[in-house]
This record gives sequence, C-alpha cells and structure tokens, in this order.
Amino acid sequence: MPKYTKDISFLIKMSSEERKEYIANVIDNLNSIEDKVFTAILYLTGARPQEVKLMTKKDITEVGDDVVFYIRTVKRGFDRSITLSKNTPFIGMILKYIETLKYDDELIYKKTLRAYRHNIDKASHGKLCPYSFRHFRTDYIVRMTSNLDVARYWRGTKTLDAIVSYLHLAGVMTKKLKDKIE
Repeated sequence: MPKYTKDISFLIKMSSEERKEYIANVIDNLNSIEDKVFTAILYLTGARPQEVKLMTKKDITEVGDDVVFYIRTVKRGFDRSITLSKNTPFIGMILKYIETLKYDDELIYKKTLRAYRHNIDKASHGKLCPYSFRHFRTDYIVRMTSNLDVARYWRGTKTLDAIVSYLHLAGVMTKKLKDKIE
C-alpha cells in the first residue's frame, strides 16, 4: 500500500452512512467555502490535490442529471472525466460555489496546498491529509468493482502498478492476479 502520512483505516472501516457523516462534519469544520469545495472534490473524485488545485470553473460542468469533473493529470498518467449524479452528497455545494466564479478559466482553489494541508489537518483533528481522500477513493473503487481498469481510470494511471498495492485490501492475491493481467 502507498505510504501516506495519515492512517485512514478508520475511514475504510466505517459504514457508508458513518463515512458520509464524518466527511460532512470535517467539511463543516473548515472555515472557507473554498476549502469545503476543495475537500468535497478530493473526496468524490480521488484526484491528486495538485490536480484539483489546477481545476477551473469550466472543468466542472452540468450534463443533464449529472456533473462532470474534468481532471488534468499532473503526473505521467492521463487526463480523465469523472461523472457523478447531481444527487451525490456535496455536489449541490460544489455547483453553488462554481456559480460564484466569474470567469470560465478562474481557478476554483486559489490558496496554497500548504495552507490547505494545515486546514484539513485542523478540521479533521489530525486524522486526514490531502492525499487521504485519494487513498480512500482508490481503496473504495477496488473493493466495489472487479474491473481494475475502472480503478486505474479513476486514479488516472497508465499501468496497473498503482492499483496492485490496493488489491490485498480487497482479499485478492496480488501477485497471482497481477501476473495474469499483465
């Protein structure tokens, strides 16, 4: 499993309802709407913090009953679009904030990642860091789908190497499965 500065096993073990409530409380503990939206996007998409920092108003679009997040990669992966229902928790807050931005190319998050790291640490009482959400989302997708390409796509990685470290969490024999896939 990748090394993160915070252990999020407590988050993974929560029921879906407990997790939504916990994340909602963390978001409520943040002072600015900008931090709240940044956290919600990290949680929902599993994007890298720097990828969300580079998102602009035009990268979040409404399409019928859905919202599409266009995420530009900051590593060797690929750009991707994540589509979520408007009924997904926190989407309403995100859309309301996006409406306040004046220009299509205006960044949705203008603070530094260092400032955000401090704010999320404080709001979560030291339990979360910006990458906690990416780690959680990858773990969740690996557990929920048997299609590793879906998990790879959500992470924005070209190879399965970034996903393989999560397979043991889902009770899969990592080495055997990796040898069969590649």
